[in-house]
Amino acid sequence: MKGDEIIKGIGEQLYRTLKQRIVALEMQPGERINFSDLSREFGVSLSPLREAVKKLCESRLVEFFPRRGYYIFKPAVEDVKNIYELRRMFEHHALNSFNKSNQDDKNLRKLKKLGEAVLGKGEEKKRAILLETEQIHIFTISHSENTHMKNLFRSIYDFTLFFQHMVERDIERFIGEHIAMADALLKGDIKKAHQLVDEHTDAAIREICRALQVREKASKSSL
Repeated sequence: MKGDEIIKGIGEQLYRTLKQRIVALEMQPGERINFSDLSREFGVSLSPLREAVKKLCESRLVEFFPRRGYYIFKPAVEDVKNIYELRRMFEHHALNSFNKSNQDDKNLRKLKKLGEAVLGKGEEKKRAILLETEQIHIFTISHSENTHMKNLFRSIYDFTLFFQHMVERDIERFIGEHIAMADALLKGDIKKAHQLVDEHTDAAIREICRALQVREKASKSSL
C-alpha cells in the first residue's frame, strides 16, 4: 500500500508539471506523448507517468486513441467556442450573486494597481503581469454559491489558458479589460461587469478562433 501511495504522490507531481507544460504549449497540441523519453527525463518508472497521464486524460488535456497512443489535446474552433461560452455562463451566474467584502476590495485594488503599473511598458513586463490580472476570472467565480460550478470552472480555466498561449494577443488590451472588470466590481456596478464579461469573452473567441484557423492552414500547406 505504501508503494502505491508513493506512486500516486509522484504521479501527482508529474501531473502538475505536465499540465503546466501543456498549457504553456511547451508540449504542442497533437503531439504524441513519449513515455520512454519522459521516464528518462524525470528519472521515474512508467507507473507514476501512467498515473499522471491518466489524470490528464480525465481533465481532457490529453486524448487516448486505441492502437495509436496518447496525444496532447488539439482544439478545434468549436472547442474554443464551447469552453468560452461555458466560462461566460459561469461568470454571469456568479455576478448575479456577487456580494463583496472588505478583503475583496483590497484584492480588487491590488489587481487593478498591478495592471495599471505595466500599461504602456514593454511586452515582457506586461506578459508577466497578464496571468496575475487573469485572476479576475477566478475572483468572480469564487463568489458563486454553486460549489459544483466552482469546481468545474477550474478545469475550464486551464483550457482558456491553454488556448490563450496559442495566439499573439494584444496583451495591453486584455490587461485593460481585466482592470475595467476590477473597477466595475469595486464600484458595485454589476450591470457594467456583465457587459464587460460579454465583450471580453467575444474578443477572446474571435482572436483564438482566428489563430487556430491560421495554424490549421499553415499545417495543411506544409504537408
